[in-house]
Amino acid sequence: MLSNESESEGGVAVVGSSNADLVNFVSKLPKSGETIQSLDFEQQFGGKGANQAMCIAKISSPNAKLVFVGAVGSDEYGKQMIENFKSNRFQNVENNVRMINNSVTGQASICVEKSSGNNIIVLVGGANMLITEEMINHSWEDIKQCKVLVCQNEIPLNVSYYALKKAKEEGLITIWNTAPAINLLNLSNELKDICNYVDYLIPNEHEAAILIGEDDSSLSFNNDQEIERSCKVLFDKLHVNNIIITLGEKGCAAYYLDEEKNDHVFKFVPAEKVENVVDSTGAGDAWVGSFAYFLSCEIPVIDSMNLSNFIAGITVQYKGAQLSYNALNSKTVLEKFEL
Repeated sequence: MLSNESESEGGVAVVGSSNADLVNFVSKLPKSGETIQSLDFEQQFGGKGANQAMCIAKISSPNAKLVFVGAVGSDEYGKQMIENFKSNRFQNVENNVRMINNSVTGQASICVEKSSGNNIIVLVGGANMLITEEMINHSWEDIKQCKVLVCQNEIPLNVSYYALKKAKEEGLITIWNTAPAINLLNLSNELKDICNYVDYLIPNEHEAAILIGEDDSSLSFNNDQEIERSCKVLFDKLHVNNIIITLGEKGCAAYYLDEEKNDHVFKFVPAEKVENVVDSTGAGDAWVGSFAYFLSCEIPVIDSMNLSNFIAGITVQYKGAQLSYNALNSKTVLEKFEL
């Protein structure tokens, strides 16, 4: 049960990226070869891993365990991020976030369409691509105190593999947010069994087909039947016990192991309609981070999905990724769902 007491919170460790987000707000997203004028520009904190951890920081109690393992460059962006992590009570930042000399901090160039909130993003890996397995070992005493571990795909895949495998063997719940998406059926021999160490695989509707080496048209999400089929295709080909596909404004869907029925079942969880969408940047990360947190509180899967829809729905009403998370707090969640 979710409460204000940290005893009910099992703790979450996030291994992943941190970026400086360089955000242009535009009247429309540019087409190939087109140059357009920006309406506004902002510099913000981002990165999928850091975003997910920051969302957890906002919705959890002050004493909840929150571990973020990552790397930043020895530039001004990196120094600012370290201070940002400390001020938001990430655990043992000096030990778990490595500042790498002579490297730049990861960056994301983002265009946000002002009328719809839709975005396109180009990444510069920077220090994120210098995260190593040794850093996981260095932080392991903190990681193993948590109930849930989350990875994404903005750091070297061998590091995510190592973290997921080590966490699974330790008995943690493992979540792999497969973004940016890669073909999981075409991995090297050293990495091809990565799904064996994943409890929850979470792509969005645009990434799902890529995971199985197909194009967007091979999976469709227009109605419950199509969504269920797409979830089952991923389950059949990737052999992960719990497949969750996030569907943007529509909500999310799961083909998951129902422990009471001892069988896999499909469930579509619709999102509440949001009238004023300002910026969808970071909404998916808010969904994944909050889902990890709710699982760490031993909230059932479908209830956790419903809560995460609610959290993501709040963030799209504000600018930015981590900036939009300032609208989140544990009291909001408690009052909304009377937990």
